[in-house]
Amino acid sequence: MHGGTESQDWAQMLYRMYSRWAVSNGYVIKETDFLEGEEAGIKSVTAVISGEYAYRIFKR
Repeated sequence: MHGGTESQDWAQMLYRMYSRWAVSNGYVIKETDFLEGEEAGIKSVTAVISGEYAYRIFKR
């Protein structure tokens, strides 16, 4: 079961933060799955971030 509207908004904010940071630091993001929230935000997103040392940086 997916969270409510507030958690979906929070998920969207986190995804935007991570993706903007990744792009500004030279990484490439490819969304493989995206499910938008019914009222707002994101229900779920799956993305692949690639670039030099991507696994080391994002595994934390």
